[in-house]
Amino acid sequence: QYVDNYYGTPLKYVNEMLDSGKDVFLEIEVKGAMQVREKAPDGLFIFLTPPDLMELRQRIINRGTDDIDTINKRMKKAVDEIEMM
Repeated sequence: QYVDNYYGTPLKYVNEMLDSGKDVFLEIEVKGAMQVREKAPDGLFIFLTPPDLMELRQRIINRGTDDIDTINKRMKKAVDEIEMM
């Protein structure tokens, strides 16, 4: 769950790709990455962060898809995730 939305990647699919010798890339938030790390501690994890929080806020606003409450939720979540790293 991320900001009131649910996302997921089927484990069966990931295992099938790995078993066939393919690399698997997952674009997921920090909490999801921590769950994946528990199952695959030898995995390579790369976290991308915005240049700064003001830039992130402006990018979210410029998308034009979220109301102010959702923007504030996303910003709080971003701060929490950055602090976890």
